[in-house]
Amino acid sequence: MTIYSRNNTPNGFYIYAYLRNNGTPYYIGKGHSKRAWIQHSNRGKGAHTPKDLSRIYICESNLTELGAFALERRYILWWGRKDLGTGILQNMSDGGQGSSGVKKTVSAKTKQKISLANKGRVQSEEERAKRRASLKGIKPSAESNIKRGAKARGRVLGPQSEERRANTSRIIKEWWAERKGSELVGKISEKCVLDVSSNELIK
Repeated sequence: MTIYSRNNTPNGFYIYAYLRNNGTPYYIGKGHSKRAWIQHSNRGKGAHTPKDLSRIYICESNLTELGAFALERRYILWWGRKDLGTGILQNMSDGGQGSSGVKKTVSAKTKQKISLANKGRVQSEEERAKRRASLKGIKPSAESNIKRGAKARGRVLGPQSEERRANTSRIIKEWWAERKGSELVGKISEKCVLDVSSNELIK
């Protein structure tokens, strides 16, 4: 029988259980590498990783991620969740895809606190660079584009100052100059002209 530890983790993905003193599980999870030995509780919420590491039990190992998802759901369904009144586990989701089955509610008070905390905050150049890097190569889904379009449709922009119009015009001209000569821009330039002062597309 293999004895697993933080320095001797199971191969592949695995299913683990945190056990009570009487041997019954109070939490079931899917893990990889050192996941089972990392503290799960955050500010008193969530299942505590046992201080006695001998109460971390590896139920299944050497799994694919898909197989681990399926087995995690099966184990949680078998033992049941305390929050739903179906069993003895402290799990707050049905397992499978991490947050599946979680009841997430954010109060209006919490939303207001988040809004006030971020109001007027200016991101540093380093933060902007990290954000750009994280979004690089990500394309919005068709559904996302439809939602954004519906939200923006019918929105009336307020009057722009001369300075803002001049700045917008400068940015567009620079953008156009950088891309001039490309096949795509050549085709577009034959068909339409952007009138910056009126924000209209003239065909």
